[in-house]
Amino acid sequence: MKALDIIALVLVIIGGLNWGLVGVFDYNLVDAIFGAYSAISGIIYTVVGLAALWTISTLFRTAAGKPVEAPAAKPFERVQAAERQRETVPPSEPGSRR
Repeated sequence: MKALDIIALVLVIIGGLNWGLVGVFDYNLVDAIFGAYSAISGIIYTVVGLAALWTISTLFRTAAGKPVEAPAAKPFERVQAAERQRETVPPSEPGSRR
């Protein structure tokens, strides 16, 4: 679900920037592009609102101790895992290659 989290976050940021334009310059970019009160503007506002709700759920999932995604292994840990795997493989016969 990481992709959905990123998409929702980007939509929320875009919506926040649009509201910033409305607040500071009294300029609504969505209405300027798609027309005020158009069906497309309504769809865009709805999608951004749904993205905001999804982002809220991400906040609660993270706050509850359930990370949104497992952290990636650190490079040192990958090296240790590779060394442990090599130790479990039986040595090959002399003169043969692995």
